[in-house]
Amino acid sequence: MNGKPMENARQFYVNVYGYVANRVVNLEVLRGDEQLSKSVAVRVRSDNPERVAVMFDKEQRLVPRLGILGVGVDESVSRLLPVLRRPGGILVTRLAASARAPTGLFLPGDVIYSVNNRYLETLDELSAVIDAYEPGVVVVLQIERDGRLSFIEVQLD
Repeated sequence: MNGKPMENARQFYVNVYGYVANRVVNLEVLRGDEQLSKSVAVRVRSDNPERVAVMFDKEQRLVPRLGILGVGVDESVSRLLPVLRRPGGILVTRLAASARAPTGLFLPGDVIYSVNNRYLETLDELSAVIDAYEPGVVVVLQIERDGRLSFIEVQLD
């Protein structure tokens, strides 16, 4: 994609989310023995969490150490999402292009509920908690993705 090798479908999926709708990307595809070059426009799926990001452009903010843009899940945001397993949290609206965090950890639509068992209600809380840790510290975040709760580890730089 645009000259960058994609090693698997997940990497492709994550990279597609880095482009805005209608941006043209160049793909090199290997079909059998034939190598094809195609230019395609990125489209927004109707069930795409990115649609929520556009609605909150002024409210979403960067959390650089996680490499995300997010918005707090209040009542107005909650109505736009599928039923969440828990109230509150921070919705990952986009991945930051200048992210310092490792790629592939977060996807638009993820909801971050806690850092090291500290429940979060606002984006300001998430930023403050993350910024309080020294570089090199590993934190554990509880997230919801596609209706499932899970934990991911992030080493902060």
